[in-house]
This record gives sequence, C-alpha cells and structure tokens, in this order.
Amino acid sequence: MKSDDKTKVQMFFHKIKVMFKNIWKLIKKLFIKLFNLIKDNKIAKIVLASLVALIIIIYGIIIAAGGPTSAVKTYSKGLVDSNAKKMYSVVNSKYVKEVESSSNIVVLESIEASLSSLKQINKDYLSYKIIDSYDLGSYEKEQLIETMKLYAKDLDESKIKGAKRYLVKFKINAQGNITYVYTSIYSVKRGLTWSVVYNA
Repeated sequence: MKSDDKTKVQMFFHKIKVMFKNIWKLIKKLFIKLFNLIKDNKIAKIVLASLVALIIIIYGIIIAAGGPTSAVKTYSKGLVDSNAKKMYSVVNSKYVKEVESSSNIVVLESIEASLSSLKQINKDYLSYKIIDSYDLGSYEKEQLIETMKLYAKDLDESKIKGAKRYLVKFKINAQGNITYVYTSIYSVKRGLTWSVVYNA
C-alpha cells in the first residue's frame, strides 16, 4: 500500500473516531437534559437507565470489535513487550476453544513458552512496523483456513467473514547483533470481531 493511500485510510478512521466522540458527547448532553426533566418520575428513570445501559453496551461492542490493524498492532506490541497476555487478548476466544478442544495445546501457555524460548536464546524484539497489508483472495483464504484446521479440527469456517495478511518488520537484538526480520501475521473476522490467527 502506498504512503498516500495509508494516509488517506488513517485520516478516514480518524474522522470516524472524531465522529463517534462527538455523537457520544451529544448523547450525554441530551440524557442530562432529559434526566432533569423526568427526575421525579420513577418509571421514566428506569427506562432512561435501561437506554443508557444499552448505549454503553453498543459502544463497548464497537470499541471491542476494533479492526484487523488494531488486532495486529496489539499482537505485535505484545511480542515486543514480551507480554503473552497482550498477544492472547487478540486471539479469538472461539478459536482458542476450538484449538484447545482439538489438541493438547493451551494457547496462552503456548504463547508464554514461545516468549520464554526467545529469552533463552537472547533474542529480543525491540520494535515493529507494519510494512504492507492486503485482503486475502479466495484461494489464500482457503489455505489459511486449512492451516487453522490443523490446530482446530472443529473450526466453523462459515463464521470467517474476512481475512487479511500483514507484513510486519521487527527490529531484533539477537545476541547483541541488531537485525530485522519480516513476519506475516494474519487477521480474520468472525462475527463483529477481527482477531489474530495464532498457530503454535
């Protein structure tokens, strides 16, 4: 992806984020005014509280759903920080269950073991940068799903609505020598959520 295209995409998502913030501020102001009008009406208060709870839930879903880039950034930052829980947080929970029910692999423990191995060979991930990304075509998507099925035999592939490949450049300190490695990280969409595909 060209730098100009990336800038346009970043600007688009920034506008969306600002729009959501402005909408949220407007909603809060309206509810405050509405609450002041109905503060002596108990039934109205209950209805209002229910609406507030519903909006918070919807807002939480939007934030939690995130996007593929957000998931890959979190995963990559977790690798740089040697933080297994951060990496694990963006692996789809349903996929985790499918993997763990199909094999002897405990996903979080597997990630922790991988990070521990890096420490033992004195290999530190210092920083990362996303170099490129693209949507997978039908053939590449099928290949990715087949790879996922090696670890999750009961994978419900019908739930996978989208898939992207990211090329990530990592700066590494390997036994005192600074080097760079390029790694492909895949993100898939299941339901509303984009998550990283972790293969042990």
